[in-house]
Amino acid sequence: MNKDVYGDIDVLDMQEEYYAFGLIRKYMDCAVFDEDGELLTTGVDSKRAEQLKDEETEYYAFRVKYTFSGSGDISGIQVSGSALTPEQEYDLETQFLESAGEYYYTYMDEESIQNRTIIYGMPQESLEEYMSTIDYPEPGTWDIVYTDFYSRFMTFFIIIAAAAMLLPFVKVVGERINPTGKKAMREALLAGDMNYVADQVVEQVDAGADILDVNCGIPGIDESVMLPKLLKFVGTLTDAPLQIDCGKSEAVERALRAYTGKAILNSVNAEEKSLAELLPIAKKYGAAVVALTVDERGVPHTVEERIALAEKIIAAAKAVGIPEQDMIVDCLTLTVGAEQDQALLTLAAIREIKRRYAVKTTLGVSNVSFGLPARKIVNTAFLTMAMYAGLDLPILNPNISENMQAVDAFSVLSGRDAGCAEYAKKYAGYVEAKPAPRAAGESAPAQAEAPASAEEELHHCISKGLDRAADITRVLLKDRDGLAVIDGALIPALNRVGDDYAAGRIFLPQLITSAETAKKCFDIVRASLPDAASSEKGVIVLATVKGDVHDIGKNIVKTVLENYGYRVIDLGKNVPSEEIVAVCKEKGIALCGLSALMTTTVDNMRVTVEALKRECPACKVMVGGAVLTEEYAASIGADRYCRDAAASARYAAEVFGNA
Repeated sequence: MNKDVYGDIDVLDMQEEYYAFGLIRKYMDCAVFDEDGELLTTGVDSKRAEQLKDEETEYYAFRVKYTFSGSGDISGIQVSGSALTPEQEYDLETQFLESAGEYYYTYMDEESIQNRTIIYGMPQESLEEYMSTIDYPEPGTWDIVYTDFYSRFMTFFIIIAAAAMLLPFVKVVGERINPTGKKAMREALLAGDMNYVADQVVEQVDAGADILDVNCGIPGIDESVMLPKLLKFVGTLTDAPLQIDCGKSEAVERALRAYTGKAILNSVNAEEKSLAELLPIAKKYGAAVVALTVDERGVPHTVEERIALAEKIIAAAKAVGIPEQDMIVDCLTLTVGAEQDQALLTLAAIREIKRRYAVKTTLGVSNVSFGLPARKIVNTAFLTMAMYAGLDLPILNPNISENMQAVDAFSVLSGRDAGCAEYAKKYAGYVEAKPAPRAAGESAPAQAEAPASAEEELHHCISKGLDRAADITRVLLKDRDGLAVIDGALIPALNRVGDDYAAGRIFLPQLITSAETAKKCFDIVRASLPDAASSEKGVIVLATVKGDVHDIGKNIVKTVLENYGYRVIDLGKNVPSEEIVAVCKEKGIALCGLSALMTTTVDNMRVTVEALKRECPACKVMVGGAVLTEEYAASIGADRYCRDAAASARYAAEVFGNA
């Protein structure tokens, strides 16, 4: 065969990739050969393949890139050729992947297969000793691939892969290529603005990210189309491994097929549907797997429950052939602003899972501080605590210097950075920033004035979560009726708390405390009324849609609405659309509130809204959640997008005519 026409075979870095070349005739017949003209794989029968070698016209050259997983299986195939459309490249990739096992094992004798099993997962000391004894070419020296290439190459790669999984340092996963809660990224993805994405890739890698999480799960984007394109684009900008952040099986498979390295799949949870759909795909493409300790019941609130879910996922992964070394467990952290005890429970779960299994661990670190002011302070402290507990792969924003400083300092203090060499190299010219001096004549903040009236004092006590609010409520009831106290004191106090929260003057913990304090006041007032139900302003149904197990936000909305005098029917989380519709229809509900926090469940919100509009046309629907936007709410037929509890209360007042 003519090398000038078909090009050289190129083995890059001698780690995990093998390049061959092929011919295609009218985008139908195809075959792949090694440089000696030996047939490797084909999309036609062998007789037709041999004919392809001899024919002179109507053929285009293309390159096939094979990627191998740590378990020795082919994990990805990428076809590229200037004459091929993306659709034709995709069809060829599918064809080659289906036939890959047949030709691959042709060149793997029984001894080599046994050796792979022994080598994978060796302790580091044994691994280093074995590496010094094997015979393999130096990286970059192979120009021609021989038929014994596979056994030598795979032995070499599996050693490298096993060593990499030992993670001598904490590896940072950059979180910025994710539209959830990031308006600029969301707008860029919807507009197809890859320049903004490119900036985020470069900035994160330059800041020290070792791995990049890639997520495009927002309403209005077809992930099965966008995710493979996004991965390919990001892959042209960096050699950093990529973490595919998606739970939809079709999109995941197309993304893994497009990716040419060993990917991380983020994530598989303990629900049977997730295990059955995603684990076989991860095994097929050799991906490492993030095991999310959550199931249809939601996020566990004990260490034992988290461990049990992790063990369930690990066992299911092993059953399909995914080893422990390819598993990364996420024990999940909840915001301390709402559930303060959960941070320490998360750390305890990390320690225990690392004690029991040869897995790695990951966490979305910044989740711990949601709803708090000065979040970086809490995030940095929690990150340090988590690394000490055994966190291997923190998911964070590497552009925040405090995050990376904590990682670097931990590597020094834990002894992982031998001789402090990396730290000294990175921070040799570091100059600590000094706080800005107070301007001349600037005085310290003035103390708040004492409340001037009972109503002002009630607002003060509710906003601070003081028990004295109950006593003030009783005093107010002595000279006015209950409804007057609700309308003239409690509701205005709650409105001001809501305004303070919206303006960022108070934060999630204060909002929750204020709502709980106000509830005690409302209970006192209702008990004083001749008929407690007479103060009820309306009935509202709340639910988190099917597939979504988060309910902190919904619970806050419930508490606030109840404090405003509405009766709330809380259907809980992970609620099928049929159940929501049935309750609204039976009770004649005028307002239903739906919540969704996960990108994978926003479509279930659309289904639920459509069902409500079809079966209960008089029922108004308000929606909310971190992944939603006002535009998406309008596109699915929702009547109002409510960004927080205060907005929900305002819309309820409109619906029930008590604004």
